[in-house]
Amino acid sequence: MIKFLKNVSLVFVLFITFCGSNNQNKFLKIEHWWFSLDDFYSFVPNYTFKLLSTKDKQEKVNQFIERQLIIYDAIKKGHRNDPGFQKRMKNNKNQLLYNMFFDRTILDTIITKDLLLGEYENLNPVRKETYTFNEYLPVLKNHLSGTYEKNIRRAYITTIDNLITEYRLLISDSAIDSLAKEYFKKYKTFSKNNIPTSVSEIILRELDFKPALYSLNGTDLGVRDFLSRSKNYPYNIPSRLSHAPTLKTTIEKVIINDLIIKKSIKRKLDRAPDFKQKLLDKQYDLLYNSYKRNEISNKVDINNGRLKTFYEQNKNVLYMSKPLYEVHEIFIKDRKKAENVLLKAKQSPDYKSLSDKYTERFLNKPQKGYLGYITSDLYAGIGKCAKSTELGAVYPELVPSGKGFSIIKVLNIKKSEPSPFDTIKHRVLSDYKKSSYKSIELELIQSLRHKYTYEINVSLLNI
Repeated sequence: MIKFLKNVSLVFVLFITFCGSNNQNKFLKIEHWWFSLDDFYSFVPNYTFKLLSTKDKQEKVNQFIERQLIIYDAIKKGHRNDPGFQKRMKNNKNQLLYNMFFDRTILDTIITKDLLLGEYENLNPVRKETYTFNEYLPVLKNHLSGTYEKNIRRAYITTIDNLITEYRLLISDSAIDSLAKEYFKKYKTFSKNNIPTSVSEIILRELDFKPALYSLNGTDLGVRDFLSRSKNYPYNIPSRLSHAPTLKTTIEKVIINDLIIKKSIKRKLDRAPDFKQKLLDKQYDLLYNSYKRNEISNKVDINNGRLKTFYEQNKNVLYMSKPLYEVHEIFIKDRKKAENVLLKAKQSPDYKSLSDKYTERFLNKPQKGYLGYITSDLYAGIGKCAKSTELGAVYPELVPSGKGFSIIKVLNIKKSEPSPFDTIKHRVLSDYKKSSYKSIELELIQSLRHKYTYEINVSLLNI
């Protein structure tokens, strides 16, 4: 990775042209495309960035540059023209419009600016000195949203009820029941192994159901109107609409969603700066993820030969088994008695007889006190002490264990060795994917850094 500090002297001269009042938000320029300071603070919130060390701040800026280079290359390669991308963006836009309506209608009336300012004033002095009100606003909103969660939920339900009353939304139960039965007959004709995602829309269009399903403001409306409104619905419509209650709930949700989106547009919420930034963030996220999927994930070549080669190259580092220690224990609750037995164990060649006579747990084992082969992280401190005991020796001190003390002897040691490929193939596959992904990603980032010219205005940041 090209370190951020290495670029500072290069770009400083270029920033002289950015100093006009209209350029205060211009942060990163790739070719002729600008990314704003708001884009950066969407990537890493201001209140988080502010507390980072200089080194970590530089790393975050580097990560932002790399991310935006990927996004810019995705734009250049026409990812925004992909029908799947456009559909996801439309759904994101409608989700945001829906949420924005309730933010303005409910959230802003419950969590008022005065309430937020009061919360800010009650912060401890150190935090107030660290953050301005605007910098800490997201944290304050999040905290108060939790505090007033019940009020917000009640207001949401009331708003939906008022909307139903305002538009006089009435749903015909008899028509719903009839449509559900017709839907079921058609649904049965689809193969269980070949049901398309849009099966509900396909069936509803083919049925040509005539009766009115619902009415708005006294106007009877049917399946065609529902399908038209469903274009604004950002979620998949359930496939099993043969269940009448599910069909009714789905129709209700789609209509209310459509009404709210239209209200949001009428109130010009889609032109609000915070809406535009959120939508832009969604676009960048989609571009970034689709690009990485196409240009990195899909290029990871997986086959058995490559996995075995990766295993052979890394088996002595990544896939070594833990050393095993064969341990025999004498467990005694009373400390003085344990100390006396420890002296005997150090001197006696017949440790097993001592264990048979004195140990007070694991009495039902074929050999009393025999723990078998254990790793250094088992049986609390016993495994750790076994690790530091010579083969055939008794550990020189009592080992606190449960409500008593253990005297241990190491009978054998199995050294660390590579685990067989077939027993850890799933781990090898996971590690190979991560390694290959990282390698392809690093190569891609380096190529993009050389492919495009970019300038970054670090003077906008407090580093």
